[in-house]
Formats: sequence, C-alpha cells, structure tokens
Amino acid sequence: NFRLGRLLDNKDLDQVTLGLTVKIDKPYNGQSKGSIDGAIYDLDYKGYKYKNIKLNGTYEGKKLDGVLSLADPNIQLDVKGLVDLSQKIPVLDLYAKADHIQLDKLNLYNKQNLSTLSFSMRANFSGNNLDNAIGTLDIDSITLSKQDNSLFIKKLSVESSKKSTSRLLRIHSDLLNGEVAGQFSFSSLGQSITNTLGKYIPTLIAGNSSRPKQNDSFTFNFVIGNTDKISSLLQLPVAIHNDAKIFGYYDNQREQFGLEGYFPAITAGGQNIQSGIITCNNSQKSRLAANLNGVVFAKNGVANNIGVNLWAANDSIHTNVSFDSENKQKFQGTLATLTRFKREVSTNKLQTLIEVVPGNLILNDSIWNLHGSDVKIASVVISINNFVLQNRSGSQSL
Repeated sequence: NFRLGRLLDNKDLDQVTLGLTVKIDKPYNGQSKGSIDGAIYDLDYKGYKYKNIKLNGTYEGKKLDGVLSLADPNIQLDVKGLVDLSQKIPVLDLYAKADHIQLDKLNLYNKQNLSTLSFSMRANFSGNNLDNAIGTLDIDSITLSKQDNSLFIKKLSVESSKKSTSRLLRIHSDLLNGEVAGQFSFSSLGQSITNTLGKYIPTLIAGNSSRPKQNDSFTFNFVIGNTDKISSLLQLPVAIHNDAKIFGYYDNQREQFGLEGYFPAITAGGQNIQSGIITCNNSQKSRLAANLNGVVFAKNGVANNIGVNLWAANDSIHTNVSFDSENKQKFQGTLATLTRFKREVSTNKLQTLIEVVPGNLILNDSIWNLHGSDVKIASVVISINNFVLQNRSGSQSL
C-alpha cells in the first residue's frame, strides 16, 4: 500500500503493492549483473486497481532485458524487450501486444461506453526525448470496437531519421499518410509558432520578441483518408469523406509560414460541406491572412456558397463573410467586421471591440440595409449598440 502517486506528485497514480526478488552478481572490476523476478499485486491508476502484473528479466550494467505481463479482467498486456542505457544515446527494442482493453472501465476514455481496444506494437529506436529519437514505431492490427460498431486499422507506422542537421518524420497508415522534412524541434516548435503569431495579435497571443535559438525550418505534406468509421466511433465533430490534403511550410528565423488545405467532401458540426479550401500565410509580413471557401448544403439540399476572408495585424482582425444561396429565394451578401483587442490598464482583463461595417444583404428575395454598429465584450458583459437591419417594410433593431 505504498503511496507512489504522492511520492511522484501524480494525482492519477495512487497506491501500489509489490514484491520483487533481485539477484546481484558484481565481479571484481566488472559490471553488475543479475535478474529481477516478482509481481505488482495491485496498482491504482485513474481510480482503477490493476492486479497481477508480473515482472521478470535480466540485467547487465545499464542493459535490461525483460518481460512484463498483465492478466486483468479489463486488459491483457504482454511486453518484452531490451532497454540499453549504456550508450550515450539510449536504445530501445520493444514488442508489445494488448488485447481487450476496456477503455471505459479503466477510466482511460469515459466517452466511449463499452469500447474495446486491441493492437500489437514494435518499437525500435534510439534517443531519450522526441528531439533526438531515431528509429521506427510500428503498430499493427489496431481494432477499436463499441457495441456493434468496430474499426480495424491494418497498420500505423512512424519513422524518424536524421541526416546532418535535417530530419525526416514519416507517417504511414490506412487513415493518415505524410511527412515533415527539415529542421525542427518538438521542444521549441510551440514557442516558435507562438512568437510568430504573437506579432499580429499580441494581446491574445503573448510571444517572445528575442531571436529564436533553435532553427525550426521545415515543410509538411499530409493526406487524410476517409474517416467516417473513426469519426462515428469516437463521436468526432468532423468526418472526412474523400481524401483531404494539407501541406505547407514554416521558418521561424524568417518568421514566415504558409498552409493550404483541400477538403473535397466533409461533414463538420452537422453540416455537409464540399469543395472546401483553406489557405493561411503571412506572405505580406505586416499581416496574417486566411481564406476559407466551400459549398455548404442545407438539409433540403440547397447549395450555399460560403467564403470567409480575414487578415490580422496590430491587435485587430478584419473579417469578411460572403454568402450566396442557390435557392429559389435569393440569399446573398457580405458581412464585414473589424475586431480589436485590448486589455484594461488596471485589471489586465481582455476587452473585445467589434465594429460591424454597414452593408446590404439580400434575405429571402428582400433587400435589407445593415447599419453600422458596435459590440463590446468585457469579462461577462456584452454590450450591443445600434444594431439595425432595415428594409422597406420596417426594421429590426437591438
């Protein structure tokens, strides 16, 4: 009943009860070697008590070759392999097979009632973190089932290689294929992107103005296949029906990036969308620009052409949303806004000021005049001033 979670400051991990027999042989002027044999009788993790985890293996110096097995009513797991810490860069050669993992009962994914996961895995790589890891990770025969619905993925393969200062990360699977090539560091990439975006809306994204020490300069290219099954099984808000492509580049030294995405047919938020195109870049260094275009089909089958154009600079976002319906009744127009961000001097709380630009809209064959108006969002208070939509028959105001 040792409280391991308290020792490691891990709230998910609680008590552990174990018994181990360790044999040690230490030759004169030689490396220690011996064997480990025993069991973890119970281990509390995320509120579930795992039982009967068996351990056995041999070690020599900093090399450990062993086997772990877990026979639990809600998970069957067998792991065997070699961990070599004797080298400057650690080496791992591992094989694992997992069957009948009850994700809900183990409190690993509570959204999936009665969901079961099985897979086999082979990992062969060197490295002690994501930035210097070189090798392959292969996951085969992935089966995820929920009641009478199931998903089978034949293989997911991840390969990381390095040549001089350039890296190549490749992913191959039934659902996702692509690569990232160039110089990049997982430990610094998030901050690099934050610094780049922070130039345009610093009130929302606090970047670092100092020049980055790590060079993150790479290209990426991915193809996402049909996700109908996995989207349904995991209750995802987006499902891709035909191959979607996403590609682009990023260079933190020049603070430039570009992204393009093509989505022939998807469902998002319950909407059927076709011919979707997304572009985002800062080719004009003074501002960040993004465009979204697609055809959104209503439940009655009517096609609505939607376009969103926005650009950000100086803590402001300019947005133009255009729509054009192919219904018998005409729906057409452009809604333009200017959104500014700032913080209160005394409290540092965020204030959002939205200016609605005057314009004309055609709604159900009727021409409406949209007056200029202002919206202010501060903490939990939303203030709307002079929002008026008017046609010949009258007006609606707020």
